[in-house]
Amino acid sequence: MPSIYKRGNVWGYQRGVPKDLRAIVGKTKIQHSLKTDSQRQATAAGQKLDIFYDDEFRRLRSLDSEAVANAQIRLADLGVVLDEPVYTASGSQEAITALARLASRLIDTHEDRVHKRTQRRVD
Repeated sequence: MPSIYKRGNVWGYQRGVPKDLRAIVGKTKIQHSLKTDSQRQATAAGQKLDIFYDDEFRRLRSLDSEAVANAQIRLADLGVVLDEPVYTASGSQEAITALARLASRLIDTHEDRVHKRTQRRVD
């Protein structure tokens, strides 16, 4: 039976995030309202969500975690903390590329600001 529960008259879904993925997902638990008062519909929806999250957790485990971590460290060095998970629906390479581009832009912006400050002091 899927991880469904009833709150009042409405069924919901909850599932724990595996410990090894919590840093990527940014949560310890996933919860959704199933927006139904039917246990049969909730059970079917919960089973679909279990399959979805099994696949998603498998996909997340296949990400190049070292590249993602390095990009996050580069961003953190610039004072950027990401509130959202670091992955995209289309896969790890896109997420890593997007993070690397963001980090590069932020580094360039930061270096430009430092350069401008230095120029003002010299002038």
